[in-house]
Amino acid sequence: MPSVNKSNIINEIRERKRLRQAKLLQCGEFNATTLSRITNRRQNPYTQTSIKIIHEMDIPAGTLFNPFLENQPLSVYEMRNRLLYTLDHAHHSRKYLDKSTKLLNRMKLYKGFESGINRQFILSCQARISIIRKEDPQKILIYTQEGIIITYPEYNPDTFEGDVLLYEEARLIHTQALAYKNSGETRKAMALLQRTMEGLSRLSHDDRDKTHHLAPIMFDLSSLLIDAGEYGSALDLCDSGIDDITTTRTKGRYAPDFTYNKARALYYLGQKEGLPDLLSSAFHGFIIMRILTKAQEVRTFALNIGIIFDTYGVEKLPMFIPDAEFDRGKPIMCTHFGELMGGLRSEAGMTLAEVCEGLCNTSTFSRMEMNKSEYPIGSVYLLEAFMQRMGRDIDKYFYTLLNDDDFEDKQLRDKIYTLQAARSYDEMEPLLKDLKTKKKYKEGINLQFIKMSEAELHGEKNGYDSQYMKMLLESWRVTKGTLDEGKIAHMRLTFYEIVILNDMAVYFCDNGESDRGLKIFEGIIKNMETHYVDESERMRTYLTVLRQYAKFLSRNDKREKALALAKNGLELSIKHNDLWHASSFVIDVAVNLFQLGQKKKSIPYFAQAFYGSVVMKRPVGIKNIREYAREHLGITFL
Repeated sequence: MPSVNKSNIINEIRERKRLRQAKLLQCGEFNATTLSRITNRRQNPYTQTSIKIIHEMDIPAGTLFNPFLENQPLSVYEMRNRLLYTLDHAHHSRKYLDKSTKLLNRMKLYKGFESGINRQFILSCQARISIIRKEDPQKILIYTQEGIIITYPEYNPDTFEGDVLLYEEARLIHTQALAYKNSGETRKAMALLQRTMEGLSRLSHDDRDKTHHLAPIMFDLSSLLIDAGEYGSALDLCDSGIDDITTTRTKGRYAPDFTYNKARALYYLGQKEGLPDLLSSAFHGFIIMRILTKAQEVRTFALNIGIIFDTYGVEKLPMFIPDAEFDRGKPIMCTHFGELMGGLRSEAGMTLAEVCEGLCNTSTFSRMEMNKSEYPIGSVYLLEAFMQRMGRDIDKYFYTLLNDDDFEDKQLRDKIYTLQAARSYDEMEPLLKDLKTKKKYKEGINLQFIKMSEAELHGEKNGYDSQYMKMLLESWRVTKGTLDEGKIAHMRLTFYEIVILNDMAVYFCDNGESDRGLKIFEGIIKNMETHYVDESERMRTYLTVLRQYAKFLSRNDKREKALALAKNGLELSIKHNDLWHASSFVIDVAVNLFQLGQKKKSIPYFAQAFYGSVVMKRPVGIKNIREYAREHLGITFL
C-alpha cells in the first residue's frame, strides 16, 4: 500500500474483491475518465464520493471513517472500548478474562452484530478469549476463518502472502496461527506469523494496524522460534522488537517480553554472560506493569538455570491492575463530514472563533459544517488541530485521509518530532531544514511546528538560555498571541501548543522562576482534565506534563503533592500499557518516599526504577539511579 489515501484504500478493496470499474460507475458520481484517474491513483476523491463508492463495493463507510460510527446504539461504542481494555489484561488476570466474556456476550445481543465488520469484531474477540481459555483449537480455527473471510473472501492460510490487512484481519490471522500451534502444527503457525509480519511491515510507518498488531506478532513468533530451536533467528527478532517496535511504537509495552525471550535464546545458544541482568530487567518490567504471572515465570526460569536475583521486596507491594478508564465522550452519528464536525463542536460547547483561533478564518470551518467544502485537503494538520481543540482523537473518527504530498510531509514531521523527543538532534536537523523549505510551512500551525523545533535545536546547541525562551514565545504567538498564565486552564489547546507550554514551564522552573513554571504546569493539567473528551488524545501529552510537574514540585520541597501525582501517573501509565512513562513515575515515587523519610518503602521502587530503565534502554537513567542508590541506600544493582 504505497500511501494511505482514499484512492489507495478504494483500489485495495476493489482489487481484493475483484470488482470491475463498471460496478463502481453505478453510484453515478463521475464518468469513466474520472474513475480511471482514481483507480490509477492519480486523483484522490472527495470523502462523500468515496463513501458512495465503497457502499457500491458492499464495504461499510468505516473504511474511511471509524467502523464503530455505524448505525448502532451509542452504548456499544463505550462497551467496545471496555472490551478492548479488558482483553488487554485478560491474558494475565482471571477477573478481566471473565469481564471480557460477559461484555462480549452482551455485545452479541445488539442488532447489527450478526454480519459485516461488526460480526468480524465479535469473532475476533471470541477467538482471543478462546485462546486464553485454551479451548479446542479446531473451534478457534472456525472462528478465525469465518471472521477473516468477511472482508477477505479469497483468504487461504496456506497461500496467504501477507497482503494489506483491513479491520480485524491481522488480529484474526494472529489468533489463527496460535490455534495451529496449539493443535500441534507449529511450522504452519510460524509460517503464517512470518507472512503476516512481513505484510504489516510493508504498511506505511504510521499505519495503525502496524502499530497495534506487529509487536505481539513478533513476540509470539520469537517464542515459537525458541521452541523450535531456531535461537539465532529468535534473538534477531527480539533485538528488533526491543529497539524498533517496542520503544518507538508501543511505549515499552512488550519490552519485558522481548527481553525475557532474548535471555532464553542466549541461554540455549550457550551465551550465559549477562543473563542475570536481562532476567532481572524482565522480572521488574513485568512487576511495574502488574503482570505477576509473567514475573513469576521469569523468576522460575532463572532458578531452574541456577540464577538467583534480588527482587528487593517488590512482590510485597500492592499489585492490583488498575480499573479501566474509558473515553468520556460519545461518538456523533453522522452521514457527512460537516455534520460530524458541527456535532463535535456543539458537544464541546465551542464557538467558531475558539476552534479557529490562530489556525484559519472562521469561514473555513463554517463551510465544512454546512457541507459546502471538504475537509482541508493539503493540510491534514489543520483538521487534526481542530479535533484536538475539541478534545478529540482524530483516529477515533477518521482514518488519516492524505494525498501523497500530505503523506510524505506527515512521515517527515512525525520522524522529526520522534527524533526530537529522543534527543537525536544530529539526525533531526537536516530533516527539519528539508521540511522548512516547503511553502506550506511558512504560516499557521505548520510554521509553529518549525519554530518549536528550531527552539529545541537552539537549546541543545547553545544552551536553554533567554534566546531559547524567546523562540518558544514566538512559536506560541503563531496561534495564541500573548502568553497569559492565568488563562491556560480555560484555553482550547492543540497538541503542539501543549508541548510549547510544557517546555516554557520547564524553562521557568530551571531558571529561578519556579512559581511561574508550576503555575503553567497546573494550568495545563486542569485544562486537559476539563476539556479533553477522548482519553486517548489526552494521554498523548498528559503523562509527560504530569511527570514534569511532579518532578519540579519535588525539587521545590512540595514532596507530599509530588508523591501523590507520581503515584497517580504510575497508575495511569499501567492502565494504558505505557511502560515508558511508568518507569519514569516509579523513579519519582522512589525519590519522594526516600526524601519523606520512608527509606524502607522506597527500596522496592528504586529497584523497579533501575531495571525499568534497563529494559527501556535509558543509559542516563541507569547511571543516575545506580549512583543514587549506592550513595543513599547502600545498594548496588547489577
